[in-house]
Amino acid sequence: MTAGEEDITDHRPVYILGAGFSKAICNEMPLLNALGQQALNLLPKASRESISFREGESFEQWLSMRTQDMPFLPDHENMRRRAVVELLLAAAIIVSA
Repeated sequence: MTAGEEDITDHRPVYILGAGFSKAICNEMPLLNALGQQALNLLPKASRESISFREGESFEQWLSMRTQDMPFLPDHENMRRRAVVELLLAAAIIVSA
């Protein structure tokens, strides 16, 4: 190791905790699917109608699919899909505040 380099082996481990952990310490915290549904309910009716979850699809799966560009879709459609995600995420922030 040279001067100025940091030895990362001296640091403690980092744990990334999900909604299940939050729910375990505070019963009022929603799980991710419930958060997504609550956020969806905050949107105007016209926006809600453009969002559909497939049977058995989780909110996390829905987000993942909508944030990835689909190579077979035109640019404007991929941008529209991402804009819908941004709208729903903004509503989720309101729900969790």
